[in-house]
Amino acid sequence: MSNTPAIEMFDPMEAIINNTEALVYVIDLTTYEIVYANDRCKNTFGDVEGKACYRVLQLGQNGPCDFCPLQQQSVDPLSLPIGTSFEWENQNTINKHHYLYTDRIIRWKNGQLAKVQVGIDITSQKKLESELKNLTHYDTLTTLPNRLLFTVHLSNMIHQANRSKHYAAILFIDLDHFKTINNTKGHSMGDLVLVEAAKRIFNIVRQCDTVARFGGDEFVVLINTSKEDKIQATADAQVVAEKILTELEKPFYIDDYDFRTSASIGIAMFIDTEHSIDDLMKYADSAMHNAKANGRNTFRFFDPVLQKMIEERAHMINRLRKAIENNFMALHYQNQILVNRHQHVVG
Repeated sequence: MSNTPAIEMFDPMEAIINNTEALVYVIDLTTYEIVYANDRCKNTFGDVEGKACYRVLQLGQNGPCDFCPLQQQSVDPLSLPIGTSFEWENQNTINKHHYLYTDRIIRWKNGQLAKVQVGIDITSQKKLESELKNLTHYDTLTTLPNRLLFTVHLSNMIHQANRSKHYAAILFIDLDHFKTINNTKGHSMGDLVLVEAAKRIFNIVRQCDTVARFGGDEFVVLINTSKEDKIQATADAQVVAEKILTELEKPFYIDDYDFRTSASIGIAMFIDTEHSIDDLMKYADSAMHNAKANGRNTFRFFDPVLQKMIEERAHMINRLRKAIENNFMALHYQNQILVNRHQHVVG
């Protein structure tokens, strides 16, 4: 008897598949049993061969997973031609990792119809995408929605108000004398005040409302009053504004310092798509400046008459500036004469 050890046949494809970072396994499409799994799959989910894929690769499944593209086809999976492939993403319910799957219909060893599924772990990529989304849509200091995301919410609210015929309101909030905090205690202390102010505003409104930070010391609140009557809707917006003023007037106790501030709030009501997003924001901003002009620590609703006066004044100033730039204006000396019999020049 020979003592020479048996030589195992080396399968290069098996070696490659077992050393890949991807999950690779083959599922019998008649029984949905896993007939082959590479080492990565076994190390991740255990000994899965010979077991139904939906029992060992996911939690809470009693049959083929309905989120799998193969199960979403209008025809029997067994009637799909060889080579049919799908690409899809899913978060695994066992290890919570995100995978990008590629499925392909094949004929397996005994001629049975099967699918080979390759899963690439994209958890890090998904995390990065989430972080980038947060940077794009949320304020990094307060974690509130930023101007871009607020604009999306406002666009949706405009169409919702138009359909339901319920009034909505924009509250444009500017902290009074906030620069004093930055100038005396520094921007880091000012940031802490902004974070606390954001929390106070957020805790006042409902979950269905939106609170955003526009930058600096400006915040914007978007509320759906669910009222068809403008007087009632206006009263609801006023209640929210008064609550915000009350909260922001309270002292800010931060690092043994007692900061005092208040807010000026401008409110613009809308119920249809007559006004654009830019117009509505301009109206709320105009009302906020009106509140500041009336003593601060108060609110004002947008007044179309006042807005027209502001626009006419801005238009006049712009025309005067252009006239000066283009030398359309000249300075002339005009005598002032005292009208009497002596006709004295007095100026």
